[in-house]
Amino acid sequence: MCSVNEYILLALMLTVVPLGAIFISYLLTKFVLRKLMGLIVGRVPAYIAERYLFSRQNRNAINIISFISVSGITFVTYVLIVVLSIFNGFQGYIEGMYTSFDSDIRVVPARGKTMVASDSLRNVLAATEGVEAVSPVLQDKAMLTYYDKQYMVEVKGGK
Repeated sequence: MCSVNEYILLALMLTVVPLGAIFISYLLTKFVLRKLMGLIVGRVPAYIAERYLFSRQNRNAINIISFISVSGITFVTYVLIVVLSIFNGFQGYIEGMYTSFDSDIRVVPARGKTMVASDSLRNVLAATEGVEAVSPVLQDKAMLTYYDKQYMVEVKGGK
């Protein structure tokens, strides 16, 4: 459970960081990319791009439009990074949830669906270095019917 101060800090981070990133990206576009484009593509294309991106005269409409487009691209990129980070966190959470009952190593029969779980096999597996626990499990796919709807499920059972 988060305290009120942590929620305020999170809200500030989610509002101030994108605004700062938008401002920094606008400044980078306006000043740094001019010189970089001049070095990469040459002076004439950089001059044409600069002329259409930023107006030196008193026409603020071009500057406003370019600021809106740069800030839109920056904001969308920021949101994409946040969403991908959230999904990456969910992936780790879900993997942690399922590793509690999915084993790291499985011993399966070479032919057929079942094998005899003898005490000698269990002792050999338990004596192997690095093995913490051995348990026989019966696992198979089945069809579940519930109120005229059919679902494919995986059934697991053990001792």
